[in-house]
Amino acid sequence: MGCNDFQKFKTRDIPHMQIKDIKIFEKNELKYHWPLSENVGDISYDKINQRAAKVKNPVWISPKYQKWELVNSFAVNGYAGVAYECKTGIKYMLQDLTHSLFIRSKARQSSVNRIPSNHLNLRIGNQAIYEHCLDRLYDVL
Repeated sequence: MGCNDFQKFKTRDIPHMQIKDIKIFEKNELKYHWPLSENVGDISYDKINQRAAKVKNPVWISPKYQKWELVNSFAVNGYAGVAYECKTGIKYMLQDLTHSLFIRSKARQSSVNRIPSNHLNLRIGNQAIYEHCLDRLYDVL
């Protein structure tokens, strides 16, 4: 799909694609079915006739959800509260001892912004909550 290896017409200008469930029918009868649900390698097998299909440069989806990828990390001192704003994908982390609010946006997964604050006094059992209707971040004990 998208790649051409035919003699002088070879092309490698291939856009990123997400493909699954390739089915080939002959006269309304299913002849081949490649679900493309593999985890490793570059061979996919047809569920009907066990025909092998070679996949070029696959990035299988299942391993992305089975093994987490570390995007960012940092240490906190004292108690912390975490909240998530689902509409924008922003994550907020309140930290007590450094009196800081850390913000990580979905668009810039690897960056964390620190906003100094002198109003934090977190306790054990606190819970940070983002209230999207009022666009406010609360810390509840």
